[in-house]
Amino acid sequence: MSIAKKLWYKYTKIFGATIFHPQFFSYRYIVRDAKRAAPGIMGTLVDIGCGTKPYMKYFADRVEHYVGLDYPHSQESADSATSTPPDIYANALQIPIKSASVDIALLAQVLEHIPDPRRTLDEIARILKTNATLIITVPMLYPIHSAPHDYFRFTEHGLTELLTGSGFHVTELRRNGGFTATVTLFVNVFLMHKIFNLAAQKWASILALILMPLVILGSTITNTISYILQPLDRERKFTHGYFVTAKRNEKHIE
Repeated sequence: MSIAKKLWYKYTKIFGATIFHPQFFSYRYIVRDAKRAAPGIMGTLVDIGCGTKPYMKYFADRVEHYVGLDYPHSQESADSATSTPPDIYANALQIPIKSASVDIALLAQVLEHIPDPRRTLDEIARILKTNATLIITVPMLYPIHSAPHDYFRFTEHGLTELLTGSGFHVTELRRNGGFTATVTLFVNVFLMHKIFNLAAQKWASILALILMPLVILGSTITNTISYILQPLDRERKFTHGYFVTAKRNEKHIE
């Protein structure tokens, strides 16, 4: 891993959800939604695709058991090995948890990386108790990432259809970010992508380190302007992602 990427991960950990980060509009909504979903939950929560467990701090003190599950060969799983490793290594298509034993399932920025989302939702429905809660965040307008394991983008209608077919009913669906936020996010991510490409070349690594603060400064300015202009797009049909909560229906899926 290049020095630029190491610095980037540290910077993201501290400033990811602030206006000083190029991916502010992505992280901001995810953190906000996690905080809003936390009150009132209890019992056993399974964080599917937990990576380094970034959402654990919002839920752990509210639930009886917080269980992190991740695929054993994912980059996120490797990154977590020295810090907060998953409690279970498994494929989300076959979750090694007994049926009707879980109160909350969390699927944050994961569903797009699963080759068979319907089967995964069926499996989550199996492990959840009746009327238990599923919390999902997914990107919609967002660049390809974690390639080649980036398979889908979902509209709100596609998400509702998938969830209904797997025995859930949607209780809340929120569009996160409108036109200005989405355009700003795309520009910022594109510039950081170019920085990382430079950093991967030895001759240009110093140049990448010099340019990185300039990109962060520029993104801070554009984030601020876009945040102010967000009310211009109240429909948010150009959303970059969704937050969804759903309840498991009484019908049990085996």
